[in-house]
Amino acid sequence: MSGLGHLVARFFRMLGSAGPTAVDDAWAVSMLTVGERRLFTGMSPADRAHAIDGARAVARSVPAPLRPDAIEAALVHDVGKRHARLGVIGRSIATAIGWTVRSDGRRRALARARGWPGRAGCYLRHDSVGAQEVARAGGSALAVWWTSDHHHSHDHGSLPAPRPVVDALEAADREF
Repeated sequence: MSGLGHLVARFFRMLGSAGPTAVDDAWAVSMLTVGERRLFTGMSPADRAHAIDGARAVARSVPAPLRPDAIEAALVHDVGKRHARLGVIGRSIATAIGWTVRSDGRRRALARARGWPGRAGCYLRHDSVGAQEVARAGGSALAVWWTSDHHHSHDHGSLPAPRPVVDALEAADREF
């Protein structure tokens, strides 16, 4: 699905999301470190549902020895979004702003602004903010990397996991 098509589909999924079931939430929490559990449970119900759907898809496609870290990475990759305190509409507007505010320096400056602009800037930096939190919470190297880099292209360069694991994480994030 194209970038814009993916965003439109996610917008409508998020609008209709009631959040995860208690069983799904319990499964997710059981897959995380103690420190990550606090981060995960602080996410919105819609973000937790997105993460769980992705993690379940990853669990079906990643070989057993690599599965725990891949599931963990799928579950925590969006933990930084919770700081923005934006709903679906606000996130959509922030995403559109992000198409013009590309540099991390400009995004950091926006995040320091007061009010809604600062919250939009925080949303645009959720990957780097979340990665720092996952690292402090004792997350695996893959979870920290994926949280930091899930919005970047991974066609070349060194990867912290085998290509099939990265492909599964990318596919799950695009699908859900």
